[in-house]
Amino acid sequence: NAYDIDVMRKGSQAILARMTDIDKRMRDNSTKFQVTNKEKDLYSTLEVALEMTLRGYRFDNIDLRLSQADEFMIHPKDSRILVPPFKVLDGLGDNVARSIVEAREKCFFLSKEDLQIRTQINGTQIRKMEIMGVLDDLQDENQLSLF
Repeated sequence: NAYDIDVMRKGSQAILARMTDIDKRMRDNSTKFQVTNKEKDLYSTLEVALEMTLRGYRFDNIDLRLSQADEFMIHPKDSRILVPPFKVLDGLGDNVARSIVEAREKCFFLSKEDLQIRTQINGTQIRKMEIMGVLDDLQDENQLSLF
C-alpha cells in the first residue's frame, strides 16, 4: 500500500539508505523523529524492492504509455525492468488510476491539459508527475504554436 518510487528507481543503495533511516527512527525513543504508519508500511515494500534489485531487477518510472492502473508490469523491451502502476504515485487512488488508463486506451493524451480534462487527475498529481518526468513528452496545452 505504500511506495516511494523515486527511491525504488534509484536502486539498492538508495533503498537501503531509506530503510536505514526508517529503522533508526523506529529504534529512537524520542518523539522528535517518530515514524509514520505510512513509513512503517513503506519499510515492508522497500524490503521486497531491495531483494529484487539485489537479484538484478530494477524499477522504471511511471510511464504514461505503459503503466497500468494498479499492477506492476514487465517492461516490453526488458524483462528485468518493472514498470510501476499509476497507483504508486502518492495521493493517486484507484479511480484516478483507472480513469487515466481508460482515457489513454481511447486516445493518447495531446497535452497535460488534455490529461487533466479527460481523467480524474488533479493539479497536485499533475505537478508530481511533472517533477518525476512522467509528462516530459506532453505540452502544457492543446494549442499549437505556429511561431
